[in-house]
Amino acid sequence: MTGFHSTTAALALLSATWLVGGTMPSPAQDAGTAITEVSDRLLFVVSGGFWEKLPESALAVEPSEEQTANEPAEAAPDETPSAETADTEETAPAVSKRGYYRLVAFRAEDNTSRVYLQQMALTDDGPAVETTTEIEELNASSSYVTNIVQEGTGEMGFSAFIAAKTDPSLPEPDTWTVFIDEFGAITIEKATN
Repeated sequence: MTGFHSTTAALALLSATWLVGGTMPSPAQDAGTAITEVSDRLLFVVSGGFWEKLPESALAVEPSEEQTANEPAEAAPDETPSAETADTEETAPAVSKRGYYRLVAFRAEDNTSRVYLQQMALTDDGPAVETTTEIEELNASSSYVTNIVQEGTGEMGFSAFIAAKTDPSLPEPDTWTVFIDEFGAITIEKATN
């Protein structure tokens, strides 16, 4: 394994430990201890893609130089910004949030699989769960997940394929697609071939 892949695998295992109720090991613990603390019910953890949420101030559209040159200036002598407003605008930096996605499958008490999609935020203290969404389409059908493969596109969003059987004796699993576009809209559907 390359350094990047082994680091990614270690982060996925550590993050999965937190998801299924374990405690996060301290940085001083070795990898062997972190791996043994991962739940036995964990089936798959796939992470990838990326998202970014810009601050509201960054989303405001500023007029172009051409527009401001052609428009008459509006005089508002009584509406000067107060010192308090000006200080607030200068001292409150616009911070964007960003992170990646994580798809997790684990074995429930009835031995069927439960699948969850998480939006992970990258913070100064490490990865943190931003949101967790249950994949109801799979969880409602009492399926058995046999594989999850993430499709790396290198673009904003996330895409993965989930192979699942509604009956473990079936020869071939059904394939489900999980797709998140660059705006964060989630699409989950059974693949048709």
